[in-house]
Order: sequence, then C-alpha cells, then structure tokens
Amino acid sequence: MKVLLYAEAKRLLSRSGIGIALKHQMEALKRANVDFTLDIDDEYDLAHINTVGPGARFLASSCRSRNIPIVWHVHTTAEDIKNSFLFSNVYSRYARFSLSRIYSKANFLLFPTPYTEKIVRGYGVRVPGEVVSNGVDTEFFKRDETKAKEFRKKINFAAPVILCVALPFKRKGIHDFVEVASKLKEYHFVWIGSKGIATLLPRDVQRILKDPPPNVVFPGFMPQEELVGAYSAADVFFFPSYEENEGIAVLEALSCECA
Repeated sequence: MKVLLYAEAKRLLSRSGIGIALKHQMEALKRANVDFTLDIDDEYDLAHINTVGPGARFLASSCRSRNIPIVWHVHTTAEDIKNSFLFSNVYSRYARFSLSRIYSKANFLLFPTPYTEKIVRGYGVRVPGEVVSNGVDTEFFKRDETKAKEFRKKINFAAPVILCVALPFKRKGIHDFVEVASKLKEYHFVWIGSKGIATLLPRDVQRILKDPPPNVVFPGFMPQEELVGAYSAADVFFFPSYEENEGIAVLEALSCECA
C-alpha cells in the first residue's frame, strides 16, 4: 500500500494550516508504517488530496480514470475563502457550486471539525466521510521559559504581550486586532504570520502591515520552534477570527498554556 499525499503550492502552503496538516499526515503514515510519496509521477494505490486548485482537480480526474481511490481532506470552504486574498469575495460567490463538484469526486472525505462537515453537507455533497482533527503535537508545543525569554528579547517588548498567530487576512480579524491595540496603548500586540503574501492582499490590509500603531508589530513568519517561545512568552492569546475550519493556532496556544 502506497499513498500519494498531494497539495498544490507546497512552499506557500507550508506556512499555513494546510501545510501543517500535510506534515501531520506524513508523520501519521510513518508511525503506521505506511509507504507514501509526495511525487505525483510515482506509482501509488491511494491519493490523499489536500487542496482544491486545478492541479488537484486534474489529479482527481486522472485517479478516477485509473480506479485509484481518492481521500479528499476538506480544508477549504466557500465561507473561509471570503475576506482573504484579492478578489476572494468574488470567487467565494461561485465556490459552493465549484467545491460541491470537486469534493463529490472523492471516495471518502476527511473533515477537521463537525462544523466543516455541516457546511460541506450543506453544499449537497453526499460522499462518505469522517471528522478527524488536524491535531497538534502536544509534546512539541509545550511551555518553554527559555524560548519565551529568547522571544521577548527578539521583539524587544516588555510585558504584557498580546499575541495572535495567523495569516494577515481580514477574515482572521486583523482590523479588529489593530483597533483593539489602538485603544489599549499600555499593551504590546504581536501578530505572527507570513508577510510574503502582502502583494496578494487588499490595499487596506497592506497599509496595516506597512504602518501599524506604535504598540503593534508584525514580525512575519516564524518557524515552529520560535512559535513555542511566542506562545510561552505571551500573556494573552487573542484570536479575533471570523471564520475557521479548526483554528490550529488556538490549539497550539492552549498546548503551550497560553490562554
């Protein structure tokens, strides 16, 4: 048995929840002694698809023509497309129909939460499925005071620190984050999330990233080792998101005892 783990734009998605989920899938298959590949040109017995772009759709059609079973991991809904990248709201109007057709090509669906399953069932998708959390490595994400000190030194902020970890989307509540920060000037606000996508974001979000209030910093992407320090150093985890399929950052924060 050999499984193809597939996701488009791996470099971009490596800094997102889908990228983290893909890493967890690889680790799970290793622990179960199941052979897997990330190479679409390899031979495989089952395709586990994580994205919904043109490449994923082409792969699904190819698998169906060869009678290769498809497990589609539902990371994307019309609801969580809104208020993210440029023109995302335009696409979201048609996404319900598009995603319904895409997910209906699968033999089995994996949903990160019952909430996501309810949404996709509302599209009319009747493919069998199961709810399985994307999960958090609680052995890795645990409070570390040494890493906390390193993080505070890096951002050069004294306590108290209010933290958010998310891509800088309107959907994630970046406007609310900055508005709250402007009213609580005695606190320091840190939003960790990749800024490499800034040119793909609406102008109002770009302006926030370029010119935040004095008590707000956007250090950009941080590897998971440094995230442990951030969660451990923060006094409060503030996650003003409007829409999530699971919200892995919340679970990571809780695992590090950051409430």
